[in-house]
Amino acid sequence: MTLSGAEIDAAKRGVSFDLFVEIAVKFALAIEAGDGAASALASRQLRAFGAPDIASELRAFIKKLEPSKARSKAGRQRLALADRLRSE
Repeated sequence: MTLSGAEIDAAKRGVSFDLFVEIAVKFALAIEAGDGAASALASRQLRAFGAPDIASELRAFIKKLEPSKARSKAGRQRLALADRLRSE
């Protein structure tokens, strides 16, 4: 899979032009942020797309990455904002 510059920029913001990619990005961000509820939801959505292996592969990949406090904090902030937007 190849992403364009615009797609990479969108992924950095936690979104995508493609629904499947967006769910995978949200799943990865939720894992890194330690948000079990959001990662479980995204995992269920990936399974609904017929790609259950993606969830386990992404989880293993994210766990291998060196933790980044800045990325984790940004991920938590994005997830908190998404939660607030969903509740409004």
